[in-house]
Amino acid sequence: MARIRTIKPEAFVSESLAAVSLTAERTFLGLLTQADDQGRHRDHAAIIAGQLWVLRPEHTPSDVETDLAQLADAGLICRYKAPDHKRYLHIVTWGLHQKINRPSKSRLPACPHHEVPAGVTPNPAETGFTEPSLPSHGALREDTRGMREPAANPGTACETAGQDGFIEDFIRTHGVLPEPSVNPHCPDLGPRACIGS
Repeated sequence: MARIRTIKPEAFVSESLAAVSLTAERTFLGLLTQADDQGRHRDHAAIIAGQLWVLRPEHTPSDVETDLAQLADAGLICRYKAPDHKRYLHIVTWGLHQKINRPSKSRLPACPHHEVPAGVTPNPAETGFTEPSLPSHGALREDTRGMREPAANPGTACETAGQDGFIEDFIRTHGVLPEPSVNPHCPDLGPRACIGS
């Protein structure tokens, strides 16, 4: 059953939508109206062609499959196989763009890539999907809350990174250094004056 959905004006200047063909874009916009309240839909090109392209028989299920592949490559949809061995898809940014008043519970299985319940680790053998683990560098430990790492370029507290080289180049090129617009001992706060200098 088709539903009333929102298409934001930003959709027409979306770089990810601009990366796909016009027919893939139309298929995507059509999927917004056909997906359930969680942004899920059966991943079956013939069904989608029958829902979205019924009055355009020249756009065949094979063409819809090409559209879906483009949408998946652009990261707009995620295609997955559920434990029931059927294929499904979901619109990746659904929660950011669709605000459903009293959403119905989905009858379709959740995406094992993006919609994993908290505390559950997906089984890569079931999903056919693996992500590299995040590097441990910079991970916080509870016992380090009060510790701070030293600055990469220790110096005065108000110093800005890399400015010295620019000033020296300016002097060599132009011979004169104009009066500084900000006090070098205080941060640049725009039109506010530096008090106490």
